[in-house]
Amino acid sequence: MLVAAPARVTGAEHPPAPAPDDRGRPAPTAPDRVWGGDITYLSLVGGRWCYLATWRDACSRRVVGWHLAAQMPTELVLVALAQALTLRQPAPGLIVHADRGSQYTSAACRARVDQAGAVPSFSRPGNPYDNAQAEAGWSTLKTELLPHGTAFA
Repeated sequence: MLVAAPARVTGAEHPPAPAPDDRGRPAPTAPDRVWGGDITYLSLVGGRWCYLATWRDACSRRVVGWHLAAQMPTELVLVALAQALTLRQPAPGLIVHADRGSQYTSAACRARVDQAGAVPSFSRPGNPYDNAQAEAGWSTLKTELLPHGTAFA
């Protein structure tokens, strides 16, 4: 029997002034112009959990960087972002979009985004649709690749 994931609130207690939602419309027509980040949890054998952070390209919808960990500190998204930046080597001006979780709004994450020449973008408060593209992949992972009741590892 699976136990519900522990409730984890990742919003920053005192977030810095958020970056605007700079994804722009319409959708990008070339890869490596807009990436979306998100975190999900996966059940493990024995009732434990791990966390998976990914960065997805908004044009190709491919995962360009990912990282698994037993906890979800800022390093979870930073390692995934470093992988994506190393493998894809995007041009300056890449828009890096995420929800307002503390991992993404942290000073360390903002510094890495700035160092890469990317533009930070965060979901608007109370608008769950802003990060829907990044979250859409979890549906496929959890319903098709990990059938109900199946542990990740």
